[in-house]
Amino acid sequence: MGRVLKKYENELHKRCIGVFKANILEGRLGLANLKFHPNGNVKPFYGLTCIAWVDKRSDLYQKLGDLQKIFRKLFNKVQLGHIFSFLAPESFHMTICDIEAGSLPLSAQHIVTQIEKVKRAFKQIKTPLIVTSQVQGIGLDIGITALVRFDYETELVKILDMECLIKQSAGVDVRNFTGHINLAYFVQQPGTNIKLIKEILLPYDNRAISDFSFAKFDLVYFTDMNTYQPILTLDLWDGKLIHHQNEQEGFSY
Repeated sequence: MGRVLKKYENELHKRCIGVFKANILEGRLGLANLKFHPNGNVKPFYGLTCIAWVDKRSDLYQKLGDLQKIFRKLFNKVQLGHIFSFLAPESFHMTICDIEAGSLPLSAQHIVTQIEKVKRAFKQIKTPLIVTSQVQGIGLDIGITALVRFDYETELVKILDMECLIKQSAGVDVRNFTGHINLAYFVQQPGTNIKLIKEILLPYDNRAISDFSFAKFDLVYFTDMNTYQPILTLDLWDGKLIHHQNEQEGFSY
């Protein structure tokens, strides 16, 4: 295993069920509380991010949806379902690079400025290419996530190179890439229930779920954690940029 992939796996390991520490939530649950009400309903939360969608026609999409149903049933059975808000399957994605996020809407002028910055980065990404990975294992962070892993370091480096170009062009560095697909968020502190939560999820700690490959990804504008609206799509195979109209949010590009 190469140095870059080893470093990535070490970061991913921190999310694994067996090593997850409950005190991580104490400092980070506030972020989830910006996105969800305690009853699990979504709050308005706005921002820009670059993501690779989970194809709705794929085996991965079906299996992630099935896992959500299993987890919801298991947690409801022990009266812990209220601790989580499960995301709409239509929102399933892997974040490549966050741009910005917050509780207030972004102005149309600001969005257009950010679009131009990200567009410059998209044009610098070398094509053709396709990214291949595997979704293996369920993890915990500020919610329940499916973990994305790479057999070959070269596949990971493709994403890291794209992330670097976007960060440099947009002038942002929100967080470093750690591949995951969110399934649910904590909306309440689990307290001593974290032990039971980990016991329920532990059988899925290293379970192979499905392959995850993509040859395009999007810059999206989100208005809550279930609603992501494409602005730009980069086709990684032929290098084409697709511009999406978004007049309902007060801007058109």
